[in-house]
Amino acid sequence: MSQVGVNLLLQRWVHHNSRVIVPTFEYQGVTAEQFEEADLIEDWCDDLASTPQEIATETAAAHEWLRGNSSEAGKSWQQLLENPQSRGTVRLAMRRHVKELLGSR
Repeated sequence: MSQVGVNLLLQRWVHHNSRVIVPTFEYQGVTAEQFEEADLIEDWCDDLASTPQEIATETAAAHEWLRGNSSEAGKSWQQLLENPQSRGTVRLAMRRHVKELLGSR
């Protein structure tokens, strides 16, 4: 489901339960980091999983990398995704790491 679709679903769900209408951009602000992480994991699997059976293994490997130490002391790559300004850095670092993995195969 797209980000817009999820935002609309959340808006409708909250409205149904509370009769409050929250603008969809408010949901975007709180779900963007999770969508970015999902996109990164999908890119990782697209590049490294050559069979459907490898998707689970590569998903776990992507999660492991994201939870590992980043270039910023004391923070994981996953924690850097919380800051919109750092998301490009995480994406670039992941692309480099995937290239290294592909080169070692």
